[in-house]
Amino acid sequence: MIEQNENWSLLGASRGLGLEFSKLVPQLNKDISLFLASRTINHFDFSNEDLFEFYCEEILNTKPQRIFYFAAGGSYGPFGKFDWKDHKWTMNVSFNFPAFLLNYFLKNHQGVKQIIFIGSKIAENDPDPNAAMYCAAKHALKGLVSSVQLENPPFELTLYSPGYMDTGLLPKGAWPRSKGIVSEPSHIAKSLMQLVM
Repeated sequence: MIEQNENWSLLGASRGLGLEFSKLVPQLNKDISLFLASRTINHFDFSNEDLFEFYCEEILNTKPQRIFYFAAGGSYGPFGKFDWKDHKWTMNVSFNFPAFLLNYFLKNHQGVKQIIFIGSKIAENDPDPNAAMYCAAKHALKGLVSSVQLENPPFELTLYSPGYMDTGLLPKGAWPRSKGIVSEPSHIAKSLMQLVM
């Protein structure tokens, strides 16, 4: 249940699902205080391992009751086409920082009620041609969250896994588009809010 005057951290909320979700928060009429973090909002670059701890400290300073991690992404095309630095970026944004964040808040959980990570219904369960490293990151995230859930964490730990979304992050020629299996982020955001409520 969402209470009045909660503090929420929305990480990766500058576009796509994170942006659409942030637009719904004022409609709750609960005076939720939002801390928004992304590369474009306040230069939070979740690919930079050297700043992982600093970012977590900044988030902790907001005294969050709920933390939502929306950031993810990766190169699109055959795996061997890209340099290792590109794959490392994908793993840092889509898995390594979320794993660091979870570890940090398991140790510093005062006041935290819930952490929600955004998975991928398809990429965490099936092969994802031309998005191999993203797929690997989402498989890893699902494995991490489902394992830690069984360790009885001190807060509600959730992996919310929608299907593919119609955002600029999904290339025009990507197979999910050609198969017509993409959803509008605004619809997914409403579904996520229902889960939180």
